[in-house]
Amino acid sequence: MARNRKLHPDTNAAAASNKVDISEEEQWRIINETGILKQVPRDLPSRPEPSGEVAAEEEGLPPFVEEIFNTTMLIIPMSFMLLMMEILVHYQYGRKPEMRELLDRMLPGVPILSIFIFYTPFQAIGTSMI
Repeated sequence: MARNRKLHPDTNAAAASNKVDISEEEQWRIINETGILKQVPRDLPSRPEPSGEVAAEEEGLPPFVEEIFNTTMLIIPMSFMLLMMEILVHYQYGRKPEMRELLDRMLPGVPILSIFIFYTPFQAIGTSMI
């Protein structure tokens, strides 16, 4: 590989030197003379009208259901992060975390976290966080 690079050091430079700068007017003249734009079909074939059941499926879920789904998709990883942080704090202080201590922290923590996540305005951001 190294020998090949040494033998052909200017392959990119040669390709760059072969490029020709053509003005926009000249480009349009060439396009119009070749007729390449006339070969592209302008009318796309129309899609058949969907039935009522299919149209309802394409519209998606109701907004409230989407909010619940988005909230759930954020609650799960955030809850696991809270659990991981609680375990790391125990190990930081040289204690082995017990199930009772972790449950005492998680049972009130997850609902509070859920409320904050649910009422966070994702629409103000512009896109969904997921």
